[in-house]
Amino acid sequence: MNRAMFSGVAGLKAHQTKMDVIGNNIANVNTYGYKAQRTVFSDVYYQTLRGASAGTASKGGTNPSSVGYGSSVSAVQAQMSSSSMQSTGFGMDVAIGGEGFLQVMDGDGNTFYTKAGMLDYDANGYLIDINGNFVLGAKDSTGNPSNEKIKLDQIGSVEAAKPSSTVAINGIEYEISASNSSKYGNVSLAIGSSEDLPDGMPAKANISSTGQITVQLNAYEKFESMTELNAAINEAITDANEGKEHAAGTFTISTKTNVFGKDAVNAFVSGSMDSIDMKVEAAKDFFNGKLEVVDFKPKDGVAVAETPPVTVAKNISGDNYTISVTIDGKLYENKEVSLTSTDISLTAADGGTLELGKVDGTKGLMAADFDAMIATPPQLTLTTADKFLGGAKITGMSSKFPYEGTPQFSITSSDGTYAMEIKVGDKVYKANATPGSKGVVFKTDSEADGTITMDFPPEEEMKINLGLKATATATDIEAALKLKTTDHKLYCNAYVGPATNALTGAQIAGDAGGVEKGTITGYDEAKGFFEGNLKIQETSSDFQGSGTVKKEDFYAEYFEGDEEKGILPRWDIVMKVNGTEYKASIDEETKASSLLLKSDKGDYMQVSNPEFEGLNDLLGTEPTNGAKIEAQKDTTAGDLTVTPAKDSENLGLGTDSINLVGGTEGGPITLDQLTNITIGTNGVVTVAHPDKGVVIAGKVSLANFANPSGLQLQGNNYFAETANSGEPQLTDPGSGGTGSLKNSTLEMSNVDLSEQMAEMITTQRGFQANSRIITITDTMLEELINLKR
Repeated sequence: MNRAMFSGVAGLKAHQTKMDVIGNNIANVNTYGYKAQRTVFSDVYYQTLRGASAGTASKGGTNPSSVGYGSSVSAVQAQMSSSSMQSTGFGMDVAIGGEGFLQVMDGDGNTFYTKAGMLDYDANGYLIDINGNFVLGAKDSTGNPSNEKIKLDQIGSVEAAKPSSTVAINGIEYEISASNSSKYGNVSLAIGSSEDLPDGMPAKANISSTGQITVQLNAYEKFESMTELNAAINEAITDANEGKEHAAGTFTISTKTNVFGKDAVNAFVSGSMDSIDMKVEAAKDFFNGKLEVVDFKPKDGVAVAETPPVTVAKNISGDNYTISVTIDGKLYENKEVSLTSTDISLTAADGGTLELGKVDGTKGLMAADFDAMIATPPQLTLTTADKFLGGAKITGMSSKFPYEGTPQFSITSSDGTYAMEIKVGDKVYKANATPGSKGVVFKTDSEADGTITMDFPPEEEMKINLGLKATATATDIEAALKLKTTDHKLYCNAYVGPATNALTGAQIAGDAGGVEKGTITGYDEAKGFFEGNLKIQETSSDFQGSGTVKKEDFYAEYFEGDEEKGILPRWDIVMKVNGTEYKASIDEETKASSLLLKSDKGDYMQVSNPEFEGLNDLLGTEPTNGAKIEAQKDTTAGDLTVTPAKDSENLGLGTDSINLVGGTEGGPITLDQLTNITIGTNGVVTVAHPDKGVVIAGKVSLANFANPSGLQLQGNNYFAETANSGEPQLTDPGSGGTGSLKNSTLEMSNVDLSEQMAEMITTQRGFQANSRIITITDTMLEELINLKR
């Protein structure tokens, strides 16, 4: 009976362990990447009661007889099957769509493996998982699968740059820049005007807690030039910054158009001297419109433009496809493109890449998309790289270069020297240059025509910029130079002298309102007319008079009046401007200090008139009926010049805030400068930088095992390598038998809750039955003891 007792105890232990496993499974039913476990029982050793005997001619054989001692747990196995996926909306979450494990390393250098792809990054820029352990992979997209830490901000450095912004207001293009290379100059600059600033204070500034700068110009202050305006703005900013210069240095507003003031604009060249990047473009129906070309990075220059076809072929096994394209004799290929791929990289033997990507992330690649390409291979259009004259730059023009127009270039070469001509209008500027020449001065035979100065890059750089191979000859360079000069639209802008009119702060800001009233200038303007009794004060805001007023066109005419008809005697004051009469009348009842000379259109000029007692006070002489008296009797007097009223000049700098961007101290890229960190299906980690664009920071590598079930569970969703799991085989996601990564997705637990509930019931029954064995055996022993009684 002891055997039964011990068997029951062993059964209780085994079922208790199974219940522990079931409890752990149910507890982790919502644990991402968790793999369910099962308990495997086996019977334990036996006591042989009778051995087996062989049969004889007279007697049959007998089987062995043995009694067991219960059960034990022989193994707790992890079920490594994949589970369903859950979309999380978190961009750093990834799930593995098949076999393979993410690699992570803890602070002690231990490497673990996991299916839970809840990734993030730390303050030092390292890609980590939810537990703060480093995620491992390769440091670049072309590197072999590896187990290195991935640092997001190890993507090079940027050159120092000054903050700037270019805005177009009222048809005029303004450039606003700061003098220091600093990120602190990436501010919002708002310009307005105020009538409340005291006389003598041209501008006042305020710097908000967020760094925004607001400058109020004195609405009545007149600024003589852009230089004076910039000085007033910077002085106001310095005062607002507690007397210290702003971290961005001094701010400068400039324009290639003279809008006001005493500043001149030196000659310059406008247009595109920038690089025409080498690129590949796909037709709109490329893979049924599902894919597009994301990037093309050849290892070497491309000699000629061509339209390479794309070849698509299905592999012998599975649903994977091979995509290849030949560009300039080089094969770019990917042999493991699956239907789930969203980012496809074609690689050449020399390391050049052609990157393809999904047009719409919600669309899937279908077998039909590939099969259609097999039937009709699509074409790609290749554009070779280029820079103006292989990277030459027009670095300056003489300060009073007098011509403008589209320059035409002609080039001949001999023994590596280029004889070049630049034609602007009918003027031809000549110079000789060699690759690497700096400060080459082009000029004509006349000093009055000014000069053009250019720099040229070294020959090796020039070849790259022209899309030529390293083996290209001087003849090849000459041919490319002649071909490429027409691809860049350049324009020579001549020197422009200063505009002398000053503007008020209100006009500069653009909220001046009203108009600039008309003017009447000329002879005896200050002394007055009609013996000094009348002086022109101002015009109406809609004054339309324009032209020249001869002395005989400004006069006073006397009328006697008619007492019987009730008509009073009067003087009519008349000024004829370009055929239009501006007229006012004075009679005995007029007691005004000023008169309005009106036209039939209603616009007027105002003239002052000291109060007088009678009509004769106007001229101080006895009037004669019908007499016509000119404003001046001096026959040597000149004419009056009349200009109409017009809308006040309005630069509109206060139209909206101006945002300066691009300022940086330069140096290594830091984490705070990065945005849009994403992980592709092939494991490529990309980051966005305002200067460098989208850059690859590394590539997550997956580990695969010959026997994944042999991995040791470590907690925290981690597995560890064991002698029975085999060594990890590192591979890129989607290759080597592993699944590709799925963005913003996590693999759910593969625990089947209904199965676990059923297992829990059978385990309970087993535990209960084993406990009954113990109680019944105890009863039997008790009966045995009672026999003595």
